[in-house]
Amino acid sequence: MKWMVFILILPVAMAGILPQTCLGAPVDNAECQNILSDTSITQTEKEDLYLNLLNSQTNLPNHEFVRNWNNQIAFSGPPNGVVSNSNGTLKNAWLKIVGVNKSVFDTNEQEWFFQPHGQIQVARHFDIQIPTGTQPGDCQTHYSHSITQDVLTVKANGMPIGNSPITNFDLDLTNQSDLNFEAYWSLTGRLSTDHYQPRQHCFNDGHNMYCWNTCDFINTTYDYYSQNSHDELSGAVLWPSLAVLINYNERAQKLRLIDGPVEPVNEIKITQGSKSFSQSQYRYDINQTLAPYGTLFITRTPENKVKSNFIVFDHDQNSVSLATSSPDNCQLHILTDFEETTQDCSPVILTNTRIELAADKNQFDRNETIHLQARLLDDQNQPLANQTIHLATKNTSQTVSTNGQGNTLAEFQVEQTDGVINAYFEGLEPFASTTTTTRITTGNSQNWITLYQLVAIFGTYYMLYLGVKRKVGAL
Repeated sequence: MKWMVFILILPVAMAGILPQTCLGAPVDNAECQNILSDTSITQTEKEDLYLNLLNSQTNLPNHEFVRNWNNQIAFSGPPNGVVSNSNGTLKNAWLKIVGVNKSVFDTNEQEWFFQPHGQIQVARHFDIQIPTGTQPGDCQTHYSHSITQDVLTVKANGMPIGNSPITNFDLDLTNQSDLNFEAYWSLTGRLSTDHYQPRQHCFNDGHNMYCWNTCDFINTTYDYYSQNSHDELSGAVLWPSLAVLINYNERAQKLRLIDGPVEPVNEIKITQGSKSFSQSQYRYDINQTLAPYGTLFITRTPENKVKSNFIVFDHDQNSVSLATSSPDNCQLHILTDFEETTQDCSPVILTNTRIELAADKNQFDRNETIHLQARLLDDQNQPLANQTIHLATKNTSQTVSTNGQGNTLAEFQVEQTDGVINAYFEGLEPFASTTTTTRITTGNSQNWITLYQLVAIFGTYYMLYLGVKRKVGAL
């Protein structure tokens, strides 16, 4: 008995990254030709260059490009690393989750991160092999095949979400929740075999016996073959909880942004006219897998990058202060791994504050204690209670809190200071930061006594000298 192979082919026409010819390719023909003809670079390098022609690089990963590319791939044989299985007439059956739109693979954490809504793409394929030839005892054998079960089930965290190779999903999951996609494929084929066997038929007309042979249909037998395939893709939900605060200090002409996301984001950017400040915390690349088909996916790699043509007062990982004469026409752009949002900055205009700082006297001896009184007021001269003031001098610092009247007290030893004492209020919305300084004179009383004595002695001797001089002159 022989077998005849039929192949299930998906409609569309693309496999691999590089085209066979640049004719009709959706890129600049000359640049495409240069890539294909360059013998000094590897196949992988050629593919990366061609992808760069196809996909313009931006700060936001191009998930739509990846999705459209993968959706156009015509799969047949199993990709590298994917195991196929056979059973009876069902040959080379395989199943693979191609990708999730939108998703990124973190190269540092070696983990997939998914948006909680989007699409999952599953690829599958099998061949049908039907026997040929005549079975023993038959004069003819006819074969036919049909698929009696072809069920694809896509699940997320164990719950069915669809039955299509491209399945939409919208999951109610919080940031960093575990998310496990699974695909199950149940396939059953039925082989129908019609058996024809030789039969002799005779007829007697009363005089003669007439006989002839025929190949008659006897019966149909059925054979069922089943094949079950499974694949899964696990990761975590990425749904950053952003808490971006923006305020403006009119007196200092300082715009301050404070961001407190649960985890780093792609990029935070402030624009105002021709000026901009941006801080990016990741680099994104498009990679390929499942050779020889070249399915694409997006990777992210931690990489801090800051760009600005603002004057920057201060900057750290979670805040930045920018110099600007006005908060008008300011926009905030937040780029996550999956999307970009733009909104007006709408900063909180901070209330100006001031510190009254005074010592108990202006001149101190080295062995004395300086008694300081500080008072924190707003721009209406109203006291600010329960606020923190930082005091600092040459060799020491203190942190004190204001009482209900906005007052606070502190002490420094004279020997700890160089005569300059600074007071700083960091500011807490809706109040602006402020700073002030007081100065004192320091000295040593013993040194002053010795100086006075020297002056007195010198004066006495000088008077005696003048007296003697007069008498000598009179003689």
